[in-house]
Amino acid sequence: GVDVTERNGLGADGGRVRTVRVRLTGGTVTVTGDQFRQAFGLRSNWFTVTETGPRDSKVEPAGGYRLGPDGDLSPFGAAAPATGDTGTAAGRARAVALGGRANRVGYVLDGFGGLHPFNGARAASGPTWPGWDIARDLVVRADGRSGYVLDGLGGVHPFGGAPGVASPGFDPGADAARRLVLRRDGASGYVVRSDGRVSPFGAAPAVRTSPLAAGRTAVGLILGADGTSGQVVDDAGGFSPFAAGALPAALSAPLPGAVAAEGRPDGASAYLVSGSGAIAVAGGARAPSPPKTGPTRDLALLQEPSGYVLDGYGGLAAFGGAPRARPSAYWSGNDVARRVALR
Repeated sequence: GVDVTERNGLGADGGRVRTVRVRLTGGTVTVTGDQFRQAFGLRSNWFTVTETGPRDSKVEPAGGYRLGPDGDLSPFGAAAPATGDTGTAAGRARAVALGGRANRVGYVLDGFGGLHPFNGARAASGPTWPGWDIARDLVVRADGRSGYVLDGLGGVHPFGGAPGVASPGFDPGADAARRLVLRRDGASGYVVRSDGRVSPFGAAPAVRTSPLAAGRTAVGLILGADGTSGQVVDDAGGFSPFAAGALPAALSAPLPGAVAAEGRPDGASAYLVSGSGAIAVAGGARAPSPPKTGPTRDLALLQEPSGYVLDGYGGLAAFGGAPRARPSAYWSGNDVARRVALR
């Protein structure tokens, strides 16, 4: 918070600012008006401080983890350092996924199907293939202790009590499955093949997709908010929409050598990471503070809250991917609305 504590008394608004009290997470400091002006690039020390948003709203800064080839997790943005032993056989880490409340707990998957819990996730055992580097991706359900592992042949295997699902399955020996995306029901979703084609699992409806251009490899699947449309992301940072999926805005920076992509709840924005650990955002996602760079296999995002901000007249503004909503009452010109709650 910011409070102007002293002005020079000149003018209708009290004049130029002499002192400002700034409330920070670590305490309160007082600075001069000129110091405040310089820090925020203002034109002069004659300014006012006003609220530009409702008080009853909070959006968590973006953040998550970058996965190294040996299971090391580098936090970025709002993510705290990971706790737990996620080390894998040298070079065998394949994927990382988060789940549970606000996507705080998760697992690292190694190439043999081993699951390495972190941030308090329970120990879990899934399908294992000792000596066979065939595990490719995983997803964690909302309970934070169950999910699915994808093998390269298209098999989708439950762990931690997740219900069994019908897997797409590919040609024997193809090793073509690369990414797994879960729908909101927690028991269906899509598998993306290396050539960009998308196959359903569980009760997800089939979608029509086309192979990527020659020389391109799929590294991610951004599923739309409707759960049946989206975009396939390739290793050049390109997007190929399917089922009328909306293309996100251009990447914040070119990202050659992309290895993974993860979408946000709105279905039209995403984070991408390259094999060197560089991160780019698309579709209006907020750029995070970068992690340390280094060899990278995957990334996982904290879950940003979604919901509605209520203005004083009863208007509702959606954030974090929540659908637009029409208020049941609106009091134009009367600043009377104060709280909103969701069922």
